[in-house]
Amino acid sequence: MNSFILDKINLFVSKIQQKLNFLSQNSAILKNIDDIIFAMLSILLVISVFCSTDILGIIAFVIIVLSLIRLFISKDEKIELSKADGAIIIFFIFLMFATYNSTLPKASFEGFIKYFIYIGYYFSIVPMFRKRRRLVLRTVLLLGALCTLESCYALMQANTVIEGATWQDFSYINPEDAISRVYGSLKPYNPNLLAGYLIACFPAVIGISLLTVEKRHKKSLFIALTGVIVSLLAIFQTGCRGAYLAIIAILFGYMLVSYRIVFYDFSAFKQFKKLWINFASSIIATGIISLACMPKFLNRLMSVFLLRGDSSTSFRMNVYKSSWHMFTDNPIFGIGPGNHTFREIYGYYMLTGFDALAAYSVPLEIAVETGICGFISFFAFILFLFIDSIKYICQDQSIRGKIYVSISIMSILGLMTHGLFDTVFFRPQIQFVFWTSVAMLSGVLSRKEINSNKKSIECV
Repeated sequence: MNSFILDKINLFVSKIQQKLNFLSQNSAILKNIDDIIFAMLSILLVISVFCSTDILGIIAFVIIVLSLIRLFISKDEKIELSKADGAIIIFFIFLMFATYNSTLPKASFEGFIKYFIYIGYYFSIVPMFRKRRRLVLRTVLLLGALCTLESCYALMQANTVIEGATWQDFSYINPEDAISRVYGSLKPYNPNLLAGYLIACFPAVIGISLLTVEKRHKKSLFIALTGVIVSLLAIFQTGCRGAYLAIIAILFGYMLVSYRIVFYDFSAFKQFKKLWINFASSIIATGIISLACMPKFLNRLMSVFLLRGDSSTSFRMNVYKSSWHMFTDNPIFGIGPGNHTFREIYGYYMLTGFDALAAYSVPLEIAVETGICGFISFFAFILFLFIDSIKYICQDQSIRGKIYVSISIMSILGLMTHGLFDTVFFRPQIQFVFWTSVAMLSGVLSRKEINSNKKSIECV
């Protein structure tokens, strides 16, 4: 996305770079600043599964500072913006209006700072992924490993429950059919938070499996598929119904992507088509049989349709009603960002006995906090990402590039599906995975690589 203003900004940055470039030439630290930023990113993702959110925010802020230093000292470094970047900048502007317009400016400013850290983190790391594709692979491997390890830890909790936890309504099911919901190591302990985190990382585990197929590493494929199974079991064991729907969306999305690759990129190889049909049929059959053989999970999923008959669903419906009234009373710029702002104002709208920290729906939460202006700009951002991803997958790009794109877009798809009925999306552990996925996606989409996999297969 080119503009007169952006050209002027880059010209200004270029002049500063000419004066400060000597710093990067004479300093080993500044010369390897990209590696330092990636190391900080890796530390952030690793410790997010057990550290407090304050520490995560500090590390993210350090990454932002380092990226600004890189921008002004690295020769030929410039600001590049896509349509999606433009949409999120507009969202950020409306976020400022919402903060200024809020009746609780102090509480809203705290929420604004969080958004500033998240969006600043994204713009700080995306140039790194645009320049160095191998860092995308390293990040995917890291996310896949974290997902698998967290899933293993969660499954160890399958027969334990935190005392006093009320994570499932027993009024309509036999207690023997209840799920012992796992919660992992993420704080605060909550099965829905764990489910959201695993949903964000799970596409990386599937993507690693696809990468091993592309490279024909049979032993690595076995390890990767083990990770897929373990992650799926952990997600089911969270008992989070939104996560169940997200899994369906992710698997369906991957089937569409693989269909496109097999039937168009490798249309001349009929054996690939037969293998894909058999594999897809096996996945569908396995899913149906698994649900039939696991009534606990099937009952948990079907409880979505009980509506007022399920206490959790009924609670959410009451919160949705109150939150909608909050939005209609503040339709343009919303009430201001942040859960403290929401809770204070929600008290005037809530039904007695139905206190809540958030709207329990990402689209509704964004609409309440930032109004219709913020809502449109944020989902325009998501829409542009999906459109650009579909175009990339449908073009004659490298298979590896398409796998990278599918990993990121499926993570976003999963989080948006899960976010229809929960707002753990706004927790820092999930936010940093989300913005890392968006950064990887933007980095891959910015580089066009012609597909060379057909020739390599013909030579095998």
